[in-house]
Amino acid sequence: KEIASNKACFDLKLAHEEKTLSVFHVEYTFYDNAFDVAFSYKKSEGAFIKRAGVEFALTLNDNDSFDYFAYGPHESYIDKHLACDVNKYHQMVKDALANNLKPQECGSHYHASYIDLPTCKIIANKPFSFSVLPYSKEELEDAKHDYDLPTPTLCWISLDSHMAGAGTSSCGPALKKKYEIPDTDEITFRVILK
Repeated sequence: KEIASNKACFDLKLAHEEKTLSVFHVEYTFYDNAFDVAFSYKKSEGAFIKRAGVEFALTLNDNDSFDYFAYGPHESYIDKHLACDVNKYHQMVKDALANNLKPQECGSHYHASYIDLPTCKIIANKPFSFSVLPYSKEELEDAKHDYDLPTPTLCWISLDSHMAGAGTSSCGPALKKKYEIPDTDEITFRVILK
């Protein structure tokens, strides 16, 4: 939509079967050693979306690890964090993938203050959810078993202002309204390069 010397703005629409589910506005602002990602969204009435955020990849080295301050050390979600504590944790990227029978998106950490990776530190103007995984969502969806996953070469980082709870009506009761993503929100992430 708009590109300036240190800024780029985009408006995006999430649709399913020609029905708009949500409209997003993303604004990148670049500085000498950092960049901001200002992100806002507005859901359409009655729409359900799983998450609202941004995703990017970094080159992955064999022994890359990260520190974070959030619910941990296990994965945590808005409706699944009572067995976790808010604290500072250290984790290897290769160990962030849950040992599920079928590979799937996992590794979320709820109510984060920061993530400190080898090449950057990420903070935000309010608590957020994130995951740091050695595979993209598409690689996880395409694999029927963990041995079907390729050798990882990238570290995939998902930053979410909100993420819906883990509970669904696929094998139990429907997700409670309080665990769904709010109708509208905004957040600014700052990525500080090292």
